[in-house]
Amino acid sequence: MITKADIGARVRDRDGRVGILTHLMSDYVDPEAPPRDRHPRQVAFLRPVRGGGREWLASPEEASRV
Repeated sequence: MITKADIGARVRDRDGRVGILTHLMSDYVDPEAPPRDRHPRQVAFLRPVRGGGREWLASPEEASRV
């Protein structure tokens, strides 16, 4: 599990992707989810280590510091 103390560090998500933790949010609601699935949840925002690309979301409980 990762925490706010890990912001700026490399972390690995459950799929094995490694990124830099940029933010943790405890009440994120996915605006693209079907209405029945729109409920607050805790998420980690990860960005690629290098080379640009898209930021992605991961579960803080299923991610670990590298």
